[in-house]
Amino acid sequence: FRDVDIADKALFEAGVNFDSAGRTEDGVRTMLRIHAEYPKSELRVKSILKGASMYMARKKFRDAAETFLLIQRNYPDDSLGIQSIAWAADAYEKVPDPHKAGQTYESAFRLYPQNVKTPSYLYNAGQLYENNKEYGDAISVYKLIGDKFPMSQYAIEAIFSVPFLLE
Repeated sequence: FRDVDIADKALFEAGVNFDSAGRTEDGVRTMLRIHAEYPKSELRVKSILKGASMYMARKKFRDAAETFLLIQRNYPDDSLGIQSIAWAADAYEKVPDPHKAGQTYESAFRLYPQNVKTPSYLYNAGQLYENNKEYGDAISVYKLIGDKFPMSQYAIEAIFSVPFLLE
């Protein structure tokens, strides 16, 4: 075993133990040390995800959202990079902060314009804006889907929604 293999696993276990003892902040802080101190660790993304999950379990949704976004910011090419956007948006919905949730979903277009999940994330943003009576933002997102993703399954619904929101 290399030292990093032992140290990062020990930190992960310590983080879990802190959380189990009701010390979520200490648990998350310990989890986040892994990605900061052991950049080659195989646990670096998993530890951020675990930290965010600890916040979710304690209903600290804003903290969870920000922690989920650490995955996208620090490991954008990881397979969980784009998924972390959806998790963060879901956490913002639970705050509740539907506008921030919509903005978070919208960030997928800027960060992952070619990803297959991007049209659905944009559509989710539009739905959040529409439900929050932010019709201008909803229309903008729906038009973006129609313009940039005309062949996606969300394009027809998005384009169909625009005239109703203009009334």
